[in-house]
Amino acid sequence: MNYSEPTTPFRERQNTEMLETAQLAQLSLRNISKVFPGRNSPIDKLLKRTSPDFVALADINLDVTPNTFVSIIGPSGCGKSTLLNIIAGLSAPSSGSVLIDGKTVDQPGPDRGVVFQNYALMPWMTVAENLRFAIETVYPHWTVTQQKETVQEYIALVGLRGAERKHPHELSGGMKQRVGIARALAINPQILLMDEPFGALDA
Repeated sequence: MNYSEPTTPFRERQNTEMLETAQLAQLSLRNISKVFPGRNSPIDKLLKRTSPDFVALADINLDVTPNTFVSIIGPSGCGKSTLLNIIAGLSAPSSGSVLIDGKTVDQPGPDRGVVFQNYALMPWMTVAENLRFAIETVYPHWTVTQQKETVQEYIALVGLRGAERKHPHELSGGMKQRVGIARALAINPQILLMDEPFGALDA
C-alpha cells in the first residue's frame, strides 16, 4: 500500500510561496556543501597523524529576493564565513552552485561587495587609495574627478574625514573596519556581504 502525505491548503500555499520566492530570487544557493580534506596522505598514515575530513557545510539551499536583509547566525566555527566566501566567489564549494539572477557564478565580481572580518586593506595604501583602488577597478571608465568625488563621499559617510591620508597601521580597529565598509559600498554592488562587520566598531 502506497502512502503519500495529504495535501492541505496550508502546504499548497507554502509550496506556492517557495516557488514564487525561487523565481524572484536575486541570490540562490543550491545544495551547497564544503568539505575540507583531512590528513590522509601516506606520510600522515606512516606518522600516525591522520585526521578525518571536516564537513563545514552540507546541502545548504537558500533563496534571497532583492532588497532583503538576511542574517546568518551560529556559533564560532559553524561555517558562516565559509558560506559568505563561497557566495563572494573567493572559495569554491565542494558541491552545489551559487546563482545570481539565475546565472551561476564561481568567481568574484563587482555585483558582490564584501566587508571582511579581518579588514583586508592594502597596507601600503592610504584610506583614500584603498577606496580609489576598488572604484577604479570596477569603474575604469570613470574620470579621475568622478573617482575622487566618490572616495570623498564614502569617507564622509563612515565618518573618516581627516583620515584620508593615513595608512592602515595608523588606524584603530574600528577605523579600519569603517574603511572596509566604505570600500564595499563605494562600488555600489547588487549584493553586500558582511562578515561580522560591526564587531570592531565603537558603540
